[in-house]
Amino acid sequence: MRDALTLLAVFALLYLGCAALAMTLDRHWRDLVDRRNGPLRRTVQRLRLSGAVCAAAALGLAIQRDGGAFGLLLWCLALTVGAFAVSATLTWRTAQLRGVQLRGAQLRGD
Repeated sequence: MRDALTLLAVFALLYLGCAALAMTLDRHWRDLVDRRNGPLRRTVQRLRLSGAVCAAAALGLAIQRDGGAFGLLLWCLALTVGAFAVSATLTWRTAQLRGVQLRGAQLRGD
C-alpha cells in the first residue's frame, strides 16, 4: 500500500510541477488567471522554482521507492505522463486547472 501511495505522490508532484511550468507561458496564464496581462517576472521565477522543486521531490521519491536505475526510469515515465496530462487538461478542461494554481501569493499579488 505504501508503494502505491508513493507512486501516486510521484505522479501528483510531476503533474503539479508541469502545471506550474505551463503557467509561466503567457497564453496559459491569460487563459487561467488574467485575460489582459501576462505573468509578472517575479511570478514566473516563483512558478519555475516551484516546478523544479516538485520535479526534484518526485525524483527523490522515485529513487527512494525503486532504487537508482529503475527510480530514474520511473521518474522519466511519470514526467512524460504528467506533461501529457497537463497538456490534455489545458486543451480540454482549462477551468479545472484553476484549482491547481498556487494560492499563496494569489499569483498577481507580487
